[in-house]
Amino acid sequence: MHALDYFVLAGYLALMLAVGAWFSRTQRDSQEFFLAGRAMGWLPLGLSVMATLLSALTYTGVPGEAYAVGFRYALLAVLIWLLAPLMWVVILPLYRGLRMYSVYEYLELRYDRCTRLASTATFILWRLPWLGGVLYAPAKVVIVAAALEIPEWTLLTTLGLVATAYTFLGGMKAVIWTDVVQTIVMASCARIDDPEGPSPNRLHSGLSRLRRLPNPDSGACDSVSTSRTESAPGDRSGIPMSPRC
Repeated sequence: MHALDYFVLAGYLALMLAVGAWFSRTQRDSQEFFLAGRAMGWLPLGLSVMATLLSALTYTGVPGEAYAVGFRYALLAVLIWLLAPLMWVVILPLYRGLRMYSVYEYLELRYDRCTRLASTATFILWRLPWLGGVLYAPAKVVIVAAALEIPEWTLLTTLGLVATAYTFLGGMKAVIWTDVVQTIVMASCARIDDPEGPSPNRLHSGLSRLRRLPNPDSGACDSVSTSRTESAPGDRSGIPMSPRC
């Protein structure tokens, strides 16, 4: 990494802390801290949800997983769109009408306090390992890509402290607006990585290559070398035509 790379990384972390410090001035009560005063617009909320769904685990893990299992991974996206109408029509209006702070509050209203405590404890125990993975993935990527000779715990601790600090200072408003920044950064990096963008010719090339892939169940894979790297005309991706059978 060059000095400019370190400057960009440090500036990004400093920006996250600055956002938390900025919104800390408006923290007056629990509603402001947990619900952003119920005053956020649809655009920052939507971008925040996207950033939450597209974490560092998504960027680092999904490409490899999708390559391993193929289009079956797309079922996750299909399920989201199938369940979205139920969320919009039934669940979200219910929660908003009750003006609650969390779903666990609803569980106490619907059942009892023991149900609320049990569900809260279950979520925390399940989410802690996930949170460790979310912190470890970007730290590992930065260390490997930048060839940094530092202990992993150093970067893990830094990322964890920065995220904790801006959340503690600015509450939900800080979380939402930092998610907006992260969404813009992720989208910009994806564009920089593929500056030509999508085009009909490249899409056609990809579909042509997919149609020529042998079916793993047909036995055709035995006669195809998995090291073959021929590409369709006009295709510059260098992706092997043969799957791992």
